[in-house]
Amino acid sequence: MFQNPALKYTHNPFVLPSPGANCVLWLPGQDDPYSATIRDRSGNGNNGTIAGAIWTRLGSGIWVLNYDGVDDKTTVTDAASIQNIFDTGDGGAVEFWIRPETIGEGNNGNILNKGGIWAVSTAYVDGTTCRLVFGYTFSDTGGQWYTTARDINLNVWQHIVMDYAANDVTNNPVICVNGVSKNLTESVTPVGTRTTDAGSGLNIGNNAATTETFDGDIAIVRGYTAVRNVAGALQHFNQERHLFGV
Repeated sequence: MFQNPALKYTHNPFVLPSPGANCVLWLPGQDDPYSATIRDRSGNGNNGTIAGAIWTRLGSGIWVLNYDGVDDKTTVTDAASIQNIFDTGDGGAVEFWIRPETIGEGNNGNILNKGGIWAVSTAYVDGTTCRLVFGYTFSDTGGQWYTTARDINLNVWQHIVMDYAANDVTNNPVICVNGVSKNLTESVTPVGTRTTDAGSGLNIGNNAATTETFDGDIAIVRGYTAVRNVAGALQHFNQERHLFGV
């Protein structure tokens, strides 16, 4: 049968890149605005249960979740595959797209929060920009870092990759925004040994108590048991930016 070569090679804007090796969580969204579940495509079955967050469709056709800054969240039940992802080898990584509208509830909108053991959030707003903050709990003093500049823009889509190794208190995270590594400030120096997050669910868009709700959109959340590095961050940003009009 004759096949039009133009049809064979037509670009499909819904096709996302493979999550790659060491990916333990991959939530690319879905084309079902009525589902209360966001499905994990990593093969590990780490589906998320949506509470309050609303599916929103972008112009590209991709569906993302919008959080209201009040009480919404998505919960991924704890499983061995997502426990202590920052402990393996040279560390682990989390990756996601965000479009914050404000810095969220309590001036600390949680993007990801693993039982309060570690969290990534928006804070320190100044007009239309804010900082990205990462905190990790240690036995004596928990560590906290933030982007030195206010590198996160409100009402704009941005791609974030954060690498971190929790096995040594001298390690600092690496945060890339749109494929570019950002300068960080260590506001609290960690002391002791890292606290395990085993037994704690992963909350997206909030903490477990629903008191630090993210305000805006979150999309394509991923977790890895290996670092992504700047090159990997830039690769995914370039592969996916058309989906977000960036």
